Amino acid sequence: MANEEMREYWNADGSMSWVRAADRYDAQLTPFVDDIIGAAAPAVGDAVIDIGCGTGALSRAAAGVVGPGGSVAGLDISAPFLEEARRRSAAVAQVRFAECDAQTADLAPYAAAVAISRFGVMFFDDPVAAFANIARGVVAGGRLAFACWRPAFENEWITVPMGAVVGVLGMPDLPGPGAPGPFQMGDADFVRATLQASGWADIEITPVDHQVGIGGSLDLDAAVAFLVDDGIGRRMLDGKPEDLQVQARQALREALSPHATPEGVILGAAAWLVAATRPA
Repeated sequence: MANEEMREYWNADGSMSWVRAADRYDAQLTPFVDDIIGAAAPAVGDAVIDIGCGTGALSRAAAGVVGPGGSVAGLDISAPFLEEARRRSAAVAQVRFAECDAQTADLAPYAAAVAISRFGVMFFDDPVAAFANIARGVVAGGRLAFACWRPAFENEWITVPMGAVVGVLGMPDLPGPGAPGPFQMGDADFVRATLQASGWADIEITPVDHQVGIGGSLDLDAAVAFLVDDGIGRRMLDGKPEDLQVQARQALREALSPHATPEGVILGAAAWLVAATRPA
């Protein structure tokens, strides 16, 4: 089955820290929602599909633009995400959620004018097949807009905490180049080649940078706790001796301390804002 490893991960421990702290993640990523909606430019009455919708923040933002006459379908492989998305979106009549794999599911019936994604397209084991399938869910002349992370070394939100913890625990196993993971699409040439091979045209790839509050506006100690409970943090700390875990948390606090402000712990976040068109 396609994307089996990701399916297992996001239906188990991988999703639970996100579900528990959905408000925190949404607050941290809010600037990118505005970027995506601006690039996608959905119109009133449009049908929209949200790929890798998570707990539905981008879906709800799109619903506010397309209005009651439009529709938004949030698609994800994670049942826990979708359960939370439905709970959070109960009052938004034009939003529906479906558990499916956007790489393989029949998306043609959605006949969407726009496909969007907020950091949900970096986990396919065959990105070309996935984006070709997403195109089949979009009408001729329809639009695609998504945000994906630029390389890890350009993103303070990962390099600062990871650098601190790696100094104590050593380097974790990381996905290889092009493998499913947060930075799969960090190379703009890879993004462009993937979209070209999957049939998209008018491809625009724009760097966007934001200063984001870790977990929103958390103070220093709360930001440390948030990162320790994050999926990456838990994978690095789980099973380690208690003394090393204590050292790693202290190193993390020391690394974040220079970035603590009255508005929270602020770090740089660097993404590609990608837009494309399905040829008519």
